[in-house]
Amino acid sequence: MDLRKLDQEFFLPNQLFFTQTIGYINTIYHSHTFFEIFYVHAGQAYHNINGKCEIVKMGDILFLRPGDLHAFSFCNSKDFLHTDILFDRNLFEKTSNFLENPIMQSFLLKKSPFKAQLSAEQCSYFESCIQNINSTQNEENKKSLILSFLTSLLSLIIAHNTEKQNIKYPLWLNQLISLLNVGNELKNVKETINGMLENLHYNRSYISRTFSKYTGMTMTEYLNKIRFSAAYALISSTNMSIEYIIDYVGLSSKAYFYREFEKRYHTTPKKLRKV
Repeated sequence: MDLRKLDQEFFLPNQLFFTQTIGYINTIYHSHTFFEIFYVHAGQAYHNINGKCEIVKMGDILFLRPGDLHAFSFCNSKDFLHTDILFDRNLFEKTSNFLENPIMQSFLLKKSPFKAQLSAEQCSYFESCIQNINSTQNEENKKSLILSFLTSLLSLIIAHNTEKQNIKYPLWLNQLISLLNVGNELKNVKETINGMLENLHYNRSYISRTFSKYTGMTMTEYLNKIRFSAAYALISSTNMSIEYIIDYVGLSSKAYFYREFEKRYHTTPKKLRKV
C-alpha cells in the first residue's frame, strides 16, 4: 500500500490556513501533520479512513486530525466535489481554547474522526466565509476571519457530537448558541439575540432557566466567556490595539475589561502580547 505523509511544507511560507475545492480524483493513502476539515458539495466517493471504508456523499463534513490515514477512490460516478480546509496545530489550539469545550480534547483520542451533516444553507454560508477570507488582503483582518470561521466549524462538530451522546438541545437553543458563538458579530450580538427571542413563544424566565440547565451558565456568563476568549485570541494573534479589541468584542468599560481579563487569565493584555 502506497503511503505518504504530508507535512507543513504543503503550505506556503508563513501560511497557517489553506483551502481548496477539488473535483473527482483518486488519492493515495496518506496522513498529515496538520488538521483537515473537508465537506462534500456533490456526488459521492469511497473514503478509506484509518482502515475503515465508508461512503461520503453530498453534505457530509469530516474533521481529520494529524496522523489520521485516509484516501478517496471511485464510487459509481465522477461528479464528486469537495472542499478541503487545512490548518495547523496552533490554529486548532487557539480555536479550541476559545470554545473551552472538553469534547475537543477527547476528539484527539478517538479512533475515528468526527463526522456531521451540513444543510444546503450551512454549505452556502461556509463557502461565503471562505471566499471572504481568501479575498481579504489585510493580514490582521484575515486572522480574525479565520478564527471566526474555524469557531463556527468546530461549534458544529461539538453540537453534533453532543447530540450523539443523547444530549438533545432544543432547536431554538442551538440557534441561540450559534448566534452567541459568531465572533465577528459580538459588538451587536445583544440586538441580534433580542430580535430572535422576540420571535420565540416562550417567556424570558423559561428561556433563562433552559439556557442555564443545558450550558451550566447564565446567558450573560456564556456571552462574557465568548467575549473574553475572543479578546484573548485577538490579543495573542494580531496587532490590533487593545482599545479596538475591547470595542470589537462588545464591551464598553475598559476598567472592567482589564480587571476581568487578569482575573480570568492571570496575566494582563500587555504581558500576553509580549509572550
